[in-house]
Amino acid sequence: MLYHSTESIKTWMTACILFSVAGFRELAIVVHPVDQNATVGETVQFNCSTDRDLERKDAIEWKHRRSGGNSSTERKFVYESGAVDKTYDKRYTVKVISGAYNLIIKEIISEDAGEFMCKEKDISDNSPEAKKATLLVNDRKSQDLSTTEGNVYPSRDIHPMQDTTISEVSGESTVAPMNDPSTSDDNNIAAIVAPIVIVFVVVVVIIIVVYVIKRRRSKRQNTSENQGHEMKSLKNDQ
Repeated sequence: MLYHSTESIKTWMTACILFSVAGFRELAIVVHPVDQNATVGETVQFNCSTDRDLERKDAIEWKHRRSGGNSSTERKFVYESGAVDKTYDKRYTVKVISGAYNLIIKEIISEDAGEFMCKEKDISDNSPEAKKATLLVNDRKSQDLSTTEGNVYPSRDIHPMQDTTISEVSGESTVAPMNDPSTSDDNNIAAIVAPIVIVFVVVVVIIIVVYVIKRRRSKRQNTSENQGHEMKSLKNDQ
């Protein structure tokens, strides 16, 4: 009886030790952040997920090394102990759900560019388990430059009444004339007035024709009446 009790205690202790070891083993990051290219004002998201469904918000940390720095440049904490560091404004948030610690950056600015690192708390930045990704930020002005087959064409000084088109074959910029808005308005007015004038002229011509016809008829009637009076007068004289 005592032998069985001792064996049961050993089995229970072994299970507890194994459970404890499993519980404290290092996390494995199974979803890594990837390099991204964004334009000023956009929103980006770096994903980082572990192999365990944790509810602890402090299990993972995010760090940032600004663009232009070298390997010795100090990385700053973006997310530590379950909260975004005060040096990073409200544009930075970390969404924690089901073992995922996704970093979201809204309204990107040039200073956001650089290297971002996702790692388990308390491990070295140089550890292979520390996952890194780079953010490149493009200025809006660079997006306004015309590009053809990978070539960038700077904007030219163009007359206000001209437009610029780029040949798809040669890639050269040519200037094409643009319609004058005032000329277009004059043409629209002329198109409306012309039919009205034509109708007016036709009506006047019709009135004149009718008037002439009535005058001729009136003269004929007067002539016939005069001839009739003359015939009566001659008969009376006879």
